[in-house]
Amino acid sequence: MISHDEKVQEVIGEIRNYNIPINREQPIELFADGLCENPGAMHIGLFARQGSTCLFTRHMFAGHGTCNEAEYIAVKTGLAILQALYPEPGVSLIAFCDSQLVTKQVNGCAGCARCIPTRCRRFLGAKTKWRTAWPKSTSSRTPGAA
Repeated sequence: MISHDEKVQEVIGEIRNYNIPINREQPIELFADGLCENPGAMHIGLFARQGSTCLFTRHMFAGHGTCNEAEYIAVKTGLAILQALYPEPGVSLIAFCDSQLVTKQVNGCAGCARCIPTRCRRFLGAKTKWRTAWPKSTSSRTPGAA
């Protein structure tokens, strides 16, 4: 079976063939999401755009693990693909993730290191200079529930 890292390298090769130039004046937006049966099969979904130009979209199987691991892998994979495709610094990037845990950790929240399982930390890798945000609505309330 092909490893996740090998699959990412294949995806990077495919996306390079698109030859989509970037505009240095406009930020790139990365939308990353992880899905898992907790614990179980993990999948990630990625969408990157700059303005109205789609840079890439991908869905990938990411192995077996937990929901938090899937979220970390999604963000790390999206950032790795963008870094491989556009290695020159200078273009702003805004990454969107629906996991507050991942978002706070990537942003360097002081108290988050202790609340992240040790096995999830390995998915963060090196610190980035990119900012991350999550949707303002983070309510877990089910619509229509009393």
